[in-house]
Amino acid sequence: MDKLTEVSRYIHDHAKQLAERVVTFNLDKLDFEVPEEIITKSISYQQDFLEFISKAITFEDEEQVAKGFMEWNNAHAQHEETVLLDKVSSLIKPYPEIRMLLAEIMYEISRENGLSLEEFKTITTRLNYSLDISLTESIIFYEEYRSTIAAKNRKEFLELSAPIVPVQNGLAVLPLIGTIDSERAEHLMNNVIPKFPRLEVNELILDFSGVANIDIDAAGHVFNIHKVLDLLGIKVIITGLRPQLATDIISRGINFNSLRTFSTVQQALIEFNKQD
Repeated sequence: MDKLTEVSRYIHDHAKQLAERVVTFNLDKLDFEVPEEIITKSISYQQDFLEFISKAITFEDEEQVAKGFMEWNNAHAQHEETVLLDKVSSLIKPYPEIRMLLAEIMYEISRENGLSLEEFKTITTRLNYSLDISLTESIIFYEEYRSTIAAKNRKEFLELSAPIVPVQNGLAVLPLIGTIDSERAEHLMNNVIPKFPRLEVNELILDFSGVANIDIDAAGHVFNIHKVLDLLGIKVIITGLRPQLATDIISRGINFNSLRTFSTVQQALIEFNKQD
């Protein structure tokens, strides 16, 4: 049996004790008490990782290490801990000290077993490569998770930012708030407007009093809403257009002279009630 195989077997047989050393090292740096359940779970994870390293140092090349680690990582990755982090730096911060401790452990084992420099290099290379892949995969997962959450939050924001508010029989208000970009304009066209046929609305007040800015593409979409609603038999009333916003819209070649406009929703309601 060659020495690398002997060291591989040693690491595998002593993986739990070595894992306890790693976890204790981490706990000593904390100024708060960690629940026993978390400690046990951390030891189990570190033990599994060290058992993988014991196999990795006998692999033929780095390609086999990468393939083996990805298989191991898919089965053991602690994604539930990763998603609790508020920023990626919290994920990266522990790695340098863990890397140093594991390198020290591997050095001690290599020295005790009389490994050559070349054999020690093989162990540290496989260890560092595995740690690098682990860090990379954790960052990728974290970023994908955060992107998914951001997209979900954006969708919820879009839903909340364009509520249809019935105010009386046959009349509703659609208040627009913030900056209207192409995404929000498309949301209005694709997700908000289709709701109107179910609402028994004859007229809609499209209120711009809360709009800070609107880009040129979005302006075209928003002011085309009245054409779609007109086909549904719903008349559109515009309120809350600030002079500067109105000027910007006109300068972009958008004509809304055919639409009734009022300074405030209140004025529009007064005019609507005169029709009864």
